[in-house]
Amino acid sequence: MTQINSIAQIQGLISKVKERKKGYLTNFFLDMAKTSIWINLGLLEFEEIGETVFICRKNEGFNHLFIVTTSIAALANDLPCFISKRKEVIYVTDIVGKLADISAVYDVFVCNNFFQYTSLVRMSRIVNEPADEAFNKSCVFIADREKGVEVYKQLHEYFDACAEQLPLIEEINAWVEANRVIIYSDDAKTVQGFVIYELTGQTSYLRYWFVHPDHREKKIGSALLRKYFADSRGAKRQLFWVIETNSNAIKRYEYYGFRQEALFDKIMVNKDIRHI
Repeated sequence: MTQINSIAQIQGLISKVKERKKGYLTNFFLDMAKTSIWINLGLLEFEEIGETVFICRKNEGFNHLFIVTTSIAALANDLPCFISKRKEVIYVTDIVGKLADISAVYDVFVCNNFFQYTSLVRMSRIVNEPADEAFNKSCVFIADREKGVEVYKQLHEYFDACAEQLPLIEEINAWVEANRVIIYSDDAKTVQGFVIYELTGQTSYLRYWFVHPDHREKKIGSALLRKYFADSRGAKRQLFWVIETNSNAIKRYEYYGFRQEALFDKIMVNKDIRHI
């Protein structure tokens, strides 16, 4: 594979597929800041096969696979060639959309020995009332870089790297600099819970919401979420992805006004393993 060295290089590859004027199908959505970090760390590679560009982001233990292609037929033709060259490599890929729209892509990956690792469902909340700021503000802080390191450690200890696209420390640092990492600490030392979010236009993306297992049942999660609502009050809509089978989590989000959408993320792996 060829290393990717610039955003312009990726844009050129995308344009090349579009210029074929045969259609356009992708699961790669260019996030300039995040992609720049990946490029600077030498984590992105690509290969062109037929009408498909395969982009890989190196992770610890596996590669995240993105595709940019003209059609289902092109993907069905080109994917076997790509995979056959690298049978020893574990690839994780996301198939995102409404079930009816993604079924054909899903089938292509299944036919090439990919298995569904897990499935996420998107939940959303329309912001139509003032944020409730009745929470313990004395224990809720905007994280600095030192606390960002602890957040990074907890993410990688308690979250599933295949299912939840865990961020690099460089990505955590960028969120910290943007004041997008909120922590809960009643001793100013330990991180007992955190929220990470992004704001894009009038949409707020709740990326991670976590309370350490040693500090649950103390209303920490509630305080963090209410702080998040207060800090993103300018948004019209708030989004969050959750594992579809995690009914307890879904009930918690519904309690705070989130509702499930008909949008899914089928996470596929070319190894017969499942999310626990």
